[in-house]
Amino acid sequence: MELLPRKTLGSGYRKLVPLANALFGEICQAQTLAGEAVAIKKLDLAAVRAKQTVPAPGLRRKSLAVREDVLLEIQLMERLSALGGEPGQAHGMPLRDVFVDEAQQQLCMVLPLCEADLFTQLSERGAFGQQRARKLFLQLLHGLHFLHGQGIAHRDLSLENLLLRPGGEGEEQEHLLIADLGLAAEVDERKGNACAGRV
Repeated sequence: MELLPRKTLGSGYRKLVPLANALFGEICQAQTLAGEAVAIKKLDLAAVRAKQTVPAPGLRRKSLAVREDVLLEIQLMERLSALGGEPGQAHGMPLRDVFVDEAQQQLCMVLPLCEADLFTQLSERGAFGQQRARKLFLQLLHGLHFLHGQGIAHRDLSLENLLLRPGGEGEEQEHLLIADLGLAAEVDERKGNACAGRV
């Protein structure tokens, strides 16, 4: 974390609106100074270092130990983002920016703002039609093929980690993005490094 850039959240982003709780903090909607809507994953530095969850406001549960590796997640997202390609091609969540806000003691990951996760969509709107489900499933398969081709096993696929993003200008279909590489593992079969027994 010492190698990550230092800046304050307010120096590049404004109008933070909480969207959801995360293991180490919260996810907010924000605007860049140019007016673009983004999501910012704000993570408590002490919790990230200790690999302890941050209890959600209003809940009485205590902090829990977790196996998520935020620094590995950042490295993997930077590596995948550096490969180029549009999010709709790779179906992986691109990392726009990452920095430490020392004043707030937070690690901030700037991501594209997505419409919703699949769990929320299915809970609120019910089952998808066959054509939409087929398109999204094919995107998921392409995304997993891409990750596996880069030697990355996600290891935490769930409906909550599959995010929907509307198609851009001139695009008719939405994009399914695979998010949250905190439990991912790098696999190099040439070195005999496999994920067997690692969940």
